[in-house]
Amino acid sequence: RVRVSLSNPAYGHVEGLMRGHAPWVLRRTRPIKTPQTDAMKRSSRFSRLMVDLLLYVQCESIAAETGCWLFLGAHHPSASLPPIHYGSPKLREDHMAGANELGNAFLKIAMALRSSRRQEAVNLTQKLSKLEGQHNHILLEKSRTDALLAAYEAKYGLLGDRVTSSGLPAPCA
Repeated sequence: RVRVSLSNPAYGHVEGLMRGHAPWVLRRTRPIKTPQTDAMKRSSRFSRLMVDLLLYVQCESIAAETGCWLFLGAHHPSASLPPIHYGSPKLREDHMAGANELGNAFLKIAMALRSSRRQEAVNLTQKLSKLEGQHNHILLEKSRTDALLAAYEAKYGLLGDRVTSSGLPAPCA
């Protein structure tokens, strides 16, 4: 059994955790599981874990019991449903407009990330299509040049150091 301590952060630190504007160093108590490779499994696991996080980790209970301001937002890149977010009763009571702003800001960020992923895919597809067109054009030009060289050779005979359109000497017969 591994004992996690200050001198032995066996599983590293939680990344992206902040307290105010400063990083908050918190040691992991267990290793991070390896990511699912199947997109469908990742998406369904996300949905299951969000329910676990909201119900069993008891976000609402923690917020009610401690009176803290709590906001939680999550979204999966391949999700077909809108992002999930939770604002604690104290947050909503003390600053409903601010809680709504947090929710709306998170929604905008999540949707911007999704559309940027889609836009990136569209851009890459367009670039690929353009490059494939250029490649096909080059192949067509090469075959035309090879045919022209063959016609000249047939009409006028061997062309000195015979060179193909690829720029490489042709094999001698």
